[in-house]
Amino acid sequence: MLKKSGAGVRPLRCVVATVAAARASVKEDVTQVVVDSVRAAGFVVERMVTVNREKAFIHELVLSIGGSNEADAILLIGGVGIGARDLTCEALDELVDRRMDGFGEAYRRLLVDAGESVANIVTGRAMAGVYNGCVVVALPRQTRTIVRRTMQTLVVPMLPRAVRIAIPPVAPESHAELSSP
Repeated sequence: MLKKSGAGVRPLRCVVATVAAARASVKEDVTQVVVDSVRAAGFVVERMVTVNREKAFIHELVLSIGGSNEADAILLIGGVGIGARDLTCEALDELVDRRMDGFGEAYRRLLVDAGESVANIVTGRAMAGVYNGCVVVALPRQTRTIVRRTMQTLVVPMLPRAVRIAIPPVAPESHAELSSP
């Protein structure tokens, strides 16, 4: 849940982004379920944004956050279906340094356990990976119940370990700077 820094321990920082064509296209916004789950786990939500579902906008968001060390994790909600304009997974595939292949498998298993239809399970896409030491998670915009269960049983328990493993090692000269008065 917490990440070590030079000054001790600090909460894990997240950016939560809704991926949509426009704000008006988000019928049942489950972003608040994600934010509530993250905060309940003791993580900090640095900001919430809506990003256009075009690849270029998703790229820009991930590059900006991952490149600036604004957050330890980015949680993208939406745009992961199998439709022609669902491009979140493809956009992330082009960016991530490493994929966390078991994440999508675990998500589909969660759908099976929740009694979802075969159609939902087979077409359900979710992914996670690492970009520049920042964990990036992409989830579908499902019902509040499914999103809550996904956050509680998959995302929240996975994030601290994934972030800890994904963080690039601190150079020895950086340690000296941190310990200086």
